Amino acid sequence: MAANHAAKPTQALASIQAVHDLYNNEHDRLQTAYQGRQQANLQREAELKAHPPKPQNIVIDHWDIHGDTQAEGGSK
Repeated sequence: MAANHAAKPTQALASIQAVHDLYNNEHDRLQTAYQGRQQANLQREAELKAHPPKPQNIVIDHWDIHGDTQAEGGSK
């Protein structure tokens, strides 16, 4: 049973090391992709600022939840 507990931290450390290795191997590609996303976000923000969307007419249907029939012209 002690060997089973020792294997879990080793596996966890190996998994963490694998993520670090992947990051280090792909760092340039990840950085380029990140910078591309940042640039696209800046362009999108500038586009929205230059051409803001037009507000839409919104109809909200509602009803009286208290059941006040006097408002409808009825009698109690």
